[in-house]
Amino acid sequence: RSLSARDVWRFISVSVPREVRRSAAYILAGALFLFVPMAITYVAVVSHPELERSLNSPVMVDRVLQDAHHDSLGKHEYISTTDFERPMMASGIIANNVQVTYAVFAFGVTAGALTILALVFNGMGLGAGFALYTNHGVSHLIRDFVIAHGVLELSAICIAAGGGFLLAMALLLPGAHTRREAFVINGRRAIKLITASTIMLLAAGTI
Repeated sequence: RSLSARDVWRFISVSVPREVRRSAAYILAGALFLFVPMAITYVAVVSHPELERSLNSPVMVDRVLQDAHHDSLGKHEYISTTDFERPMMASGIIANNVQVTYAVFAFGVTAGALTILALVFNGMGLGAGFALYTNHGVSHLIRDFVIAHGVLELSAICIAAGGGFLLAMALLLPGAHTRREAFVINGRRAIKLITASTIMLLAAGTI
């Protein structure tokens, strides 16, 4: 059936936030699988700096060393780019976040196994990166860069993971329904969650 602008607005403004509240437990599960590995890795790398190079790419390590050098010279900026380069850099950041967000959602069809792995590995990557900046005394650079849009992006990933876990539950615990019926029911709910994630990514990308 055709949808009016009013139907679309009601879906976005009422149905989507209502589902986010309803699925709080699934979203919280996603947050735990992302942030607990992130915190553990952060503490591990700060406590044992020798882990820096094994948990971060050489490019990341070189960038931090360069940032630390620039910061010592009074050049307080996370990434120095020209106005011409910034849209391309922003596109790269957005593309990565979109890939992670939609991956943790779609991986729900693996009974949630790959959703969990994706969350854990991304959490470890974030923790290792933040720890690297902390160890070299320039954590304020990445903090100032990330805080403007990172809250939206990380929230989008957790909400999308909640959608992935809804799909997983339909396969693992369909209840009185067949798995096909449960997948349709939970799939309708999950679509609302990935819609919320998409809106957040659009806002973060704009920032």
